[in-house]
Amino acid sequence: MGILESDTGARAVALASSWGAATDGNTWVVAAGSASALSTTTNLLQIKGVSNVNMTIGPPSVQQVMLSVQTTINASGDSPSLLLRYTDNNNFIKCDVSGGLLRIRKNVAPTGFTNVATVSFTLTAGVLYQFVFQVQGTTYSAKAYPVSAADPGWLVTGTASDSILASGKWGLSATSASVAVQYSQFTVTNLRADNPYTTIDNPYGVTVYCSSATRLPLSQLIPDMQKLGLTWLRYQVPFTSIDSPQGTYTWTALDAAVSATNAAGINITFSLDQAPSWGLDGTTNLPTPAYTTTVAGLVAARYNGTAGHGHLDAIEIWNEEFDFGSFSNTTYAAIANAGYTAIRGAGFTGKIGCAAMLGISSTSHITTWINQLYTSGISSLFDYLQLHYYPSNQDPSVTTSSFISFHAAVQAINAALLANNDILKPVWITEFGYATSTNGGHSAGALVSQLTQNQYYAYIVNAARSNSQQIAGGSVAKVMFYSMDTDPANTDGESITQGLTPSETYYQAYNTLKGFIDAYYMWPGYAAVFPPANRRTGVLPAANRRGLGYPDHGWRAA
Repeated sequence: MGILESDTGARAVALASSWGAATDGNTWVVAAGSASALSTTTNLLQIKGVSNVNMTIGPPSVQQVMLSVQTTINASGDSPSLLLRYTDNNNFIKCDVSGGLLRIRKNVAPTGFTNVATVSFTLTAGVLYQFVFQVQGTTYSAKAYPVSAADPGWLVTGTASDSILASGKWGLSATSASVAVQYSQFTVTNLRADNPYTTIDNPYGVTVYCSSATRLPLSQLIPDMQKLGLTWLRYQVPFTSIDSPQGTYTWTALDAAVSATNAAGINITFSLDQAPSWGLDGTTNLPTPAYTTTVAGLVAARYNGTAGHGHLDAIEIWNEEFDFGSFSNTTYAAIANAGYTAIRGAGFTGKIGCAAMLGISSTSHITTWINQLYTSGISSLFDYLQLHYYPSNQDPSVTTSSFISFHAAVQAINAALLANNDILKPVWITEFGYATSTNGGHSAGALVSQLTQNQYYAYIVNAARSNSQQIAGGSVAKVMFYSMDTDPANTDGESITQGLTPSETYYQAYNTLKGFIDAYYMWPGYAAVFPPANRRTGVLPAANRRGLGYPDHGWRAA
């Protein structure tokens, strides 16, 4: 599964008679109706005063897809409308609400509109709703519900086998819009044929490190991810193991991880990591452009979805190498350009991530790092930036002389992106963690208790969400922890699971994450506010309703 289209609705400036470019860079097109009905705020797409303005985006597609959007009407009787398989104004299928019915309606020339399926449903003005419209083959399903309520499952399903509906664009409209019909968080998700779970691309994931290119991922990894509700696996295998002996590449571990995630409908990103000595510059001890070209091209060609080895959803051009010790990303430009050219040249169409920011000793370090991406002209190569937040055993809510708080780090990133006129650049928190034992080589002086680990995890995921693109107009788009189900025995001190099935145990942080993700499966929603560090437990209430916030159970709406 992968995201084919995405638009949060955020715009740098409000627009009139246009929706402009979506968050992912594609441009909305007026396929039918008058552009005068269109406008945006800094966070919403709007149609007002004119009905049946059809807005489409992206190329025609035969994909099996799920279209999801959040919407509000502001006058009784108005109705949002979701479009699939749009060819022209006379041939498409839509989901809307009209006359007390949630409807799936097809418009096929010369007959015109006919109902495919309907169910009783009423919209309330001023309430934020989640609408979802899906096509698989000739079967269409739809649901709508307040974002503060539980997902009810599909409310209406029907079939439409007209040949003109075999492909087309997707988009949004409004069956009636006497007052502004507003949209945000528009997403089109590819429902791959190899995906039995139809997992949504949510903001949560885990980074897992595999030290050997011949070792298979633990069999419990995918089930543990599914129980948590994670939809992203960031997988690392060092090239010191993959490229050994020199020029002989072993893909066993990565092949297995890609196969498992593809089959489970989980997105996977691979980070180039730890070049062997023959791939390093003798002066800087950093990967060379030539070696980057070789390995990035090999990875992209193998996992571009057409080579028989499955597909990656993202590739990152190295890990922490360029923000470690005395090095900075002033040396990164040539490597980034080499990697980007090799990846795109190999036919890889997924996302490309920047090497990670690691230095969190000061906000000035973060500002300098980001500014260098722009002054060196490489920021546009990347679909997202990365932050790794490792403050030893320090409370992430506190700034000290050694480390800045997580909130301060994210705010520094936001400010630097704004200063470079690129506030919509996504930032992925792809690693954070705290060790509870020395297993795996962790320092005895940097350990925390399970309870403290749990508290710190809870703070970071909540702070990431509260500083997200979807919630607060910030930069954070995803948050991934480090780690679980790592070494062969699963005993690493930073793993929040320990041991192997059937005797695997789960730390408090695992259960807290499960509760948080169940409560806030997609962003936005209620914003959780924690009490001060000395009073917070980090434990959420028992989760039994995915997608529902818990404003009445101590996670107060902010």
